[in-house]
Amino acid sequence: MRKEVRWWCDDSANDLAAAADLFGTGRWSLTVFLARQAVEKMLKAAHLHLLRRPAPREHNLADLMRLLRLNPPAEVVAHLAWLNPHYTTTRYVDAAVGPPMAVYQRDVAEEALRRAQEVVAWLTERLT
Repeated sequence: MRKEVRWWCDDSANDLAAAADLFGTGRWSLTVFLARQAVEKMLKAAHLHLLRRPAPREHNLADLMRLLRLNPPAEVVAHLAWLNPHYTTTRYVDAAVGPPMAVYQRDVAEEALRRAQEVVAWLTERLT
């Protein structure tokens, strides 16, 4: 595996671990944001590894997956669709219609973490 691919994978793993740590402290919006970021970074690692092209400057998880042409199972597609809008709402008060730290709750953070872990695991299998 190329070192650049490893960097993306390692950073994804770091984000997922940080999301789990933040979940334990009750920082729900940051948990969701980092869980989603972990998935985006694994998708970008897949672009480098499988397509041998630079990672696109794209943040839409569904688009990143489509470009890979991996034909993911419906569950992975559903996870991407669920995680996708949190790119903005976890960070901006106008997108969240309030402070993200007040809008996000434990159940959503737990769901984001679970979904991200499943997608990252699925992508990891394709990169090994």
